Amino acid sequence: MAVSECEVARQMIAKDFDPESHKDLSDVCRLLFPLRAAFPNVYSIYAAALTFGVSTAACEASFSTLTRVLTPCRRSMTQSRKANLVLLSFQSQYTRCLDLDKFVNSFAQKSRKLQL
Repeated sequence: MAVSECEVARQMIAKDFDPESHKDLSDVCRLLFPLRAAFPNVYSIYAAALTFGVSTAACEASFSTLTRVLTPCRRSMTQSRKANLVLLSFQSQYTRCLDLDKFVNSFAQKSRKLQL
């Protein structure tokens, strides 16, 4: 990355960025977005810094969901079922609207016998 690009971007941000009305990293990215062709390296660093927190939070949330799903009684299930349970648990906003009585009744109608 060119030092001159960083210096010019720093001066431009210091001149155009009002710390009273803009307080976070996304505001700096919005300021740099129209100028991303002029400051490609600086914009990519700010964009990466903005997305890093979101990506790690989603990863940590999925691991904590996995620890709730994987109880000692559930360790012998297949990988596809485990993945589906984690997905259902992690995307709980979609499962809240399910009618659980209807769901359980449709599940109870299927044969659950193991084929030996």
